[in-house]
Amino acid sequence: MAGGVVLNCKANQKILEEGPFDEVFIQPAANDAGTSLGAALYVYHEHRERGEEDHCFVPYLGPSFNDVKVLNVLEKYRGYIKYKRVSDPCALGAELVSRGSIVGWFQGRMEWGPRALGNRSILADPRRTESRIRLDKEIKFREPFRPYAPSVLEEYAGEFFYIHQGGRRSYGFMIITAKVREGVANKIPAVVHVDGTARVQLVNERSNVLFYKLIREFYGITGIPMVLNTSFNIKGEPIVCSPEDALRTFLRTKLDYLIISNFLVEKITS
Repeated sequence: MAGGVVLNCKANQKILEEGPFDEVFIQPAANDAGTSLGAALYVYHEHRERGEEDHCFVPYLGPSFNDVKVLNVLEKYRGYIKYKRVSDPCALGAELVSRGSIVGWFQGRMEWGPRALGNRSILADPRRTESRIRLDKEIKFREPFRPYAPSVLEEYAGEFFYIHQGGRRSYGFMIITAKVREGVANKIPAVVHVDGTARVQLVNERSNVLFYKLIREFYGITGIPMVLNTSFNIKGEPIVCSPEDALRTFLRTKLDYLIISNFLVEKITS
């Protein structure tokens, strides 16, 4: 399915669970931007060799920035921030989030589509209701009725959510809601909507090795195999694309930390 109407995650859940299809696939930019994918797929299928293996669609198609480019931006903001290189950004990010910090996470190639899928994300602890409250009031500046999504390790998702196997390829794009299993909502209150559903993103090592590793580290610390994941932006602005975008948004909000490539960034407060 494609087209702007397919950005309706609740409708997608209904179609998947109650519709006449065994499988449903929705690509991550299910809006006008999706026409570019259609054009590319048309050319691909025209020129592919017969019998050639199909590949899993990976949504990380945007620009990336090496450490030299990141450092140039960090130096530009030296009067406002302090930063240091870290050996394991995934382990550090998981540790900070597990303590209740809200962290900007900027890695690799930007996601294609309107959802942050672990490369231009803001991460928080799903176990803490205050995570959602702080995000609404201090960082995202948005209405409190809007839910936040869980990014969950694919192999543990069934313990927390009713995952329909026919939509498994699309759950990775945060574009289908799923019912939360009985008895677990109180463990992850920050990512459960008022109707008992969540806009799940399944994460596996094939699609995003760094984000997968961060969630694995968080799981090792907390026993919860997911993090709260929302787009790295504030209300009315697009998702950050460049290191400069990330630094500006970091400084304009009450984000606790920014992990950008292999660097930990903090604000200078004194």
